[in-house]
Amino acid sequence: MIAQRRFTQEDQTLFARLSGDWNPLHVDPIAARRLLFGATVVHGVHALLWALDAATALTQGARIRSLQCKMIAPLLVESDITLSLTHENGRLQIILACQGGGPALSILAETLEAPPVRGAIIEAYEFPQTMPDELPASTIKDCHGSLEPALDLDLARRLFPSLAGSMPPGHLAALLASTRLVGMHCPGLHSIFSALEMTFADQDGNAPLAWRVSKFSPLLSLVQMAVENEGLQGKLTAFLRPPPRPQPGLDDLAKTLSPRRYGERRALIIGGSRGLGELAAKMIALGGGDVRLTYRLGQGDAERVLSEIGGKAEGHAALPWDAATESAAALVERLEGWQPTHLYYFATPPIHAHGGSFFDMRRFTHFAQVYANGLYQLVSGLAGDAPLTVVAPSTVFIDELPEGSVDYAAAKAAAEVLMAAMAKKWRHVALHAPRLPRLETDQNGSILGNATGAGNIQAMVRLLEL
Repeated sequence: MIAQRRFTQEDQTLFARLSGDWNPLHVDPIAARRLLFGATVVHGVHALLWALDAATALTQGARIRSLQCKMIAPLLVESDITLSLTHENGRLQIILACQGGGPALSILAETLEAPPVRGAIIEAYEFPQTMPDELPASTIKDCHGSLEPALDLDLARRLFPSLAGSMPPGHLAALLASTRLVGMHCPGLHSIFSALEMTFADQDGNAPLAWRVSKFSPLLSLVQMAVENEGLQGKLTAFLRPPPRPQPGLDDLAKTLSPRRYGERRALIIGGSRGLGELAAKMIALGGGDVRLTYRLGQGDAERVLSEIGGKAEGHAALPWDAATESAAALVERLEGWQPTHLYYFATPPIHAHGGSFFDMRRFTHFAQVYANGLYQLVSGLAGDAPLTVVAPSTVFIDELPEGSVDYAAAKAAAEVLMAAMAKKWRHVALHAPRLPRLETDQNGSILGNATGAGNIQAMVRLLEL
């Protein structure tokens, strides 16, 4: 290991100002929680430039002749990232990984022990925050255009001091333009940057970066683009990621429910601002039940759900609560004496399968804190003398054990064991942990499309009958 880094949300904002890539995946924690990885992700080019900056400092400014970067797995903001480097015979190899995990970025560069080329004059510009383009898939294959070079050299030197002092401004501006192209223009809003190849000329330049889509595969959600100007030629590879998955609305749900089906039910729904928790809140409210739902970050989503099911005028309410960090007593106090008859526990951290070690103890500990300890503490706080039904869905991953999800499955299995023990401790509490298949939620999206297990409505009807 040569270096270690933890990217913060402030780092992300600074890089977005420098590059112009304001894609919500990278800069908006509230929006990113509903996207493919469940949290904000470090720009691939941000991580690439940091790695090259570290390499430049160690190789005494060797000039980069060609560059290949594969973005293998997401680097999450606020995670510990390690950098390892080898440099031999003009060949530079860098690996970035989340601590304890496998490679996330693989970088291969050919370097020259040659004086730097003359630097082009690039207009200094900080990009204001804007929303990315959202391209219909049918138009992507014919997309082309050009991007004007821009480089705030002072900000670049602040973020990448060694690299900004050795890489020609036009080459650095082109690398920054590549993330702006993918994240903001093509594919734009629903994009994941996957790979970059560039060969740099001996001259620098300040001409616009011309680009065109060279290959588009709707089946694989794959987009490849050729880029060039007087100072470089290259190829960019990106994927279309699925947009946030909306849950059915009240009109669709009304077709399956009788108006008073859950009329005697007081339901506390943990994690009710999106996904299956949102669906449970809608169905119970539509069936005449009294709903209290919680959210961790998504207050706006929670308020949207409340608005759809009738708002506080109907007695429903949304309350903040973090199962990983807050006490159950804090939530019980916020309930102000309201006592649920049913507890539905859908709290979950991001569960995207990681490409790291076979078993990550830190991930397991975090999952167990939410799925097991958070649930136990909450049931302890609610289990008075009155009957209480608790539904905390488990997962078929315990049987299937998909690669990269052993720590998640192990934590879910631990929660099942704990629930069985709680059932013996509190005889008046009915505890259920049905193993659900992959359903159509934000957490289960993939580049190749959303999960296609049993329908969400049908699965929820079965849960609500427990």
